Amino acid sequence: MLCAHAMDLPCDFNCPEYGFSAFIFQKDPKEVVEKIVNDVHSRWIQFIKTGNPDSQWPQYTGYQSSVMIYDRETKAEQLDCSEMMDVWGDMRFYEE
Repeated sequence: MLCAHAMDLPCDFNCPEYGFSAFIFQKDPKEVVEKIVNDVHSRWIQFIKTGNPDSQWPQYTGYQSSVMIYDRETKAEQLDCSEMMDVWGDMRFYEE
């Protein structure tokens, strides 16, 4: 599946039929798209209502926190983001 900036919007707002959504999900079977959209959207609704997306989503505790992976199987996974964090940490374009 293609993953890009704003890819979550069709899922967040439960609108997989719009043009951008169709582009994002064009190569995925309908049942996979429906599962991903439902997984993301339902967690947003749960978070809005309760402040907790669901019991399987580990609480953020810093750079070593697990992240949610939305794909054919939705799961929390520990990723090594140290290289990415080093790159972002070095980007001080907002400082003089």
